[in-house]
Amino acid sequence: MPAAFIPFFRRIFFMACAMKIHLKKNAAANGLELKERLQGLTATDVTHSRKSKAAILIFHI
Repeated sequence: MPAAFIPFFRRIFFMACAMKIHLKKNAAANGLELKERLQGLTATDVTHSRKSKAAILIFHI
């Protein structure tokens, strides 16, 4: 591989690392937001609501 490609691949690698960190932070923020919303619901609301069940499933994946 020519030496000219090394900086290019290095830049792509660091961009991918930064994107991975961004996605993890975003997922953590979404999880906290969901948890706060679910804490406001009663047990009956959680067990009888389809949206809440879907949200709980997504949260635990």
